[in-house]
Amino acid sequence: MNAASLNIEINGVAALASKGSAITLSGSPDDSNSITQPKKIIPVTKTVRGVKPGFTYKMPPNSIVVL
Repeated sequence: MNAASLNIEINGVAALASKGSAITLSGSPDDSNSITQPKKIIPVTKTVRGVKPGFTYKMPPNSIVVL
């Protein structure tokens, strides 16, 4: 599976910072945490730059992203 581009539109705000945060949880569909590998799938936080009222965000395959 490939990354997916998501078009994001933010309306109804007076001001918007040019950067934000993305918390991403991703892995293979067969992956899971276990007692021997408790951190195989963990949330990763990164800075998102270029935030504006209309921007595109590329989501990793098999992921859940909170912006």
